[in-house]
Amino acid sequence: MFERGVSVNWPGSAAEVDELCRLIEVWKERLRLMDWRIDVNAQAPHKIEPKDAYATCAAQPEIQFALIAIGWPPAAYGAGYSLEQTVIHELIHAVLSPVFKVWEHLVEDAGPFAGPVAVALAAATDLAEVAVDKLACALRGLSDGDQNNADDGTHGAGGEGSV
Repeated sequence: MFERGVSVNWPGSAAEVDELCRLIEVWKERLRLMDWRIDVNAQAPHKIEPKDAYATCAAQPEIQFALIAIGWPPAAYGAGYSLEQTVIHELIHAVLSPVFKVWEHLVEDAGPFAGPVAVALAAATDLAEVAVDKLACALRGLSDGDQNNADDGTHGAGGEGSV
């Protein structure tokens, strides 16, 4: 399904596809990504890296494009899983993707210092992942009208671009 800059390849029911498209459109607007094309594909949970992630986002800010892979079926993640939380989280990665691109270039340009820079980058990426998750929880809570969102910000763990 393709709608206003959103392409979804999702094996769920028509109602589930419509809900996923709605979530993406709502959060694209809220996060000021309306000029972006967002493609979403279902992915077997065991193919999502890192293994504890619900989804990944491969963003190309220079062309305002993001490919999001979300684990299918969502029920594989248990009762605490939220598709909306996952969408928000991955779209925040798209918003922040220029920062991640700079980090990648730092490693490429580090020359003989690439090893230590890569270690520092890995630590920064882990910290950024926690921050992205906390932001996603806070935004979802504010959206729900609950400024004290019950979600503790531990929706998922993983590296850059993953929930």
